[in-house]
Amino acid sequence: MSDSPHPQRVTASSERHSRFVTAFLDPDGPGFMNATQAVIAAGYSPTGANRTGYRLLTFVDIRAAIGEARQANAERCAVNRERVLTELARIAFADIRTFAQWGTQDDPQAPCVHFLPSEGLSDDDVAAVAEVSESVSEQGFRSLKVKLHDKLAALREINKMQGWAKEEATVNVRLGPFELRLQRLHEMSDEELLELDHRTRSDEDLPALPTGGSR
Repeated sequence: MSDSPHPQRVTASSERHSRFVTAFLDPDGPGFMNATQAVIAAGYSPTGANRTGYRLLTFVDIRAAIGEARQANAERCAVNRERVLTELARIAFADIRTFAQWGTQDDPQAPCVHFLPSEGLSDDDVAAVAEVSESVSEQGFRSLKVKLHDKLAALREINKMQGWAKEEATVNVRLGPFELRLQRLHEMSDEELLELDHRTRSDEDLPALPTGGSR
């Protein structure tokens, strides 16, 4: 059973719309974040439920009701954008040297990796830790494992939340294959253009590119 509170008093322009929103946001129901199942749970016909769900998510009243319910849930849980970014930053910028020291020891029998006491870790440091475990081998040797959360995954999430990924995608669209080919054509010399024209013309009636002059 999920700890997330169920959406309550979700209202839209009609009763069935309200039932759809409630099913779509119910973390314990089959329609949670699944428009097709939410449609069926709201009493719509299963036939074409996929198309119906997609269409309902475009309705202004439903989008507004979903947004209001999510905002209310975030306020109840004290979750906001700044807090999420803070938690992600704790993971993304964690330094393994905060948790362990390693290097050559004077005593060759001594272990070369030493984990630092947890009492000296800050709240930011602890938030980056995903797992702490201890195991014992068949020979009786004990080993300690400290695993941090995925730094790259946290950086990707920060990238998405800050909108940098969208900006990069926009740049990639502007510099797509067509634009790159066009840029290459502008960079070609007259001789290269004439050679390209000669290689690509399959119809003898096509006029050849003029020699000389401006392009």
